[in-house]
Amino acid sequence: MLRSPCEEWQGGKDRDGYGRIWTGGKVVRAHRLIFMQHHGHTDLLVRHDCDNPSCINMDHLRSGTYQENMQDRDQRGRNHNANKVNCPHGHPYDDKNTYVNGQDRYCLTCKRGS
Repeated sequence: MLRSPCEEWQGGKDRDGYGRIWTGGKVVRAHRLIFMQHHGHTDLLVRHDCDNPSCINMDHLRSGTYQENMQDRDQRGRNHNANKVNCPHGHPYDDKNTYVNGQDRYCLTCKRGS
């Protein structure tokens, strides 16, 4: 549970809602810049514990790997594709109609051309 409210970036944002700022000749995500100002440079991702892309509250930010970020996403139910219950043609993703290959899944009805 977060102890403090989000602090919303008040400047420009990208289409995904992340704050952005022009610095050093390039556009940088605001939460990453704020994190590095407090902790120094990191080659890791800067993740949000609050799931709010425009938040710049240091209590809500932590560094981590891409894999850790994906685990956060899955644990919090934000994996858009994993949350889908039907294929694009409306067939169910269930035990009988779904083929899984690694992280990809396929609709067997569509695969058969039915």
